[in-house]
Amino acid sequence: MLRWILSVIIAAAASAAMGQERAPVTRDDVPAWAFPAPMLYSVPDSTRKITEVVQYDRTRTVDWYPDEHPAMPDAVKGRITVYACSFCHLPTGGGRAGNGALAGLSANYIREQIANMKSGVRTYDPRFTTGINMLLVAKMDTQSDIDAAANYYAGLKYRKLLRVVEAVEIPHVTTDAVYIFDTSGAMEPLGERIIEGPDDKERFRRRDPYITSRSRAALRWPGARRTGRPATPATGQDLRAAR
Repeated sequence: MLRWILSVIIAAAASAAMGQERAPVTRDDVPAWAFPAPMLYSVPDSTRKITEVVQYDRTRTVDWYPDEHPAMPDAVKGRITVYACSFCHLPTGGGRAGNGALAGLSANYIREQIANMKSGVRTYDPRFTTGINMLLVAKMDTQSDIDAAANYYAGLKYRKLLRVVEAVEIPHVTTDAVYIFDTSGAMEPLGERIIEGPDDKERFRRRDPYITSRSRAALRWPGARRTGRPATPATGQDLRAAR
């Protein structure tokens, strides 16, 4: 009896629904988590837009300013089976916080370092993710790839983007692959550390080659070793003003 009553109720509800005009489905009715739209990113002075997928694809380069450098060989711009050199070192060769700058280095030096990685002479701490990835790239690349990448980066002009700030206190840092400086005003002692991180974390994540990094070190000022003059570290207030 209960089953019959339920079937009648369901049939009546279905009949009523068929007699009504169904409201159109709007964008708000569709759960965003189920059908996410591609997010497009941009950086200053570039007309290009990229998706988040491209931003984190190690086999492709994020090239915001393609007219500002020579044509990249496959090893630099990447392909399906090989990580792109420019994913970390960028098309301009300037590198990022956590990655070395290659622009203007000797092609022979670059080849020698990759050969040392292939042979095991040069290794990295397993906790240093970018270094471990570099070891993988060294083993993936053919000699022709290595030669092409070395010649490409050797032909670029190095542009300094790193600046050193000496301090006793620094903005509080967190880690997200690299050190990220807190912009809320919270400070912490630097101690005997040397910490490098990007000035703009969002542009850093988008692989903007023009993002600057700052290195903070509780060391002597640059000329101290030559002159014997003691360092005068900046205070937390001085550092905040410098930002």
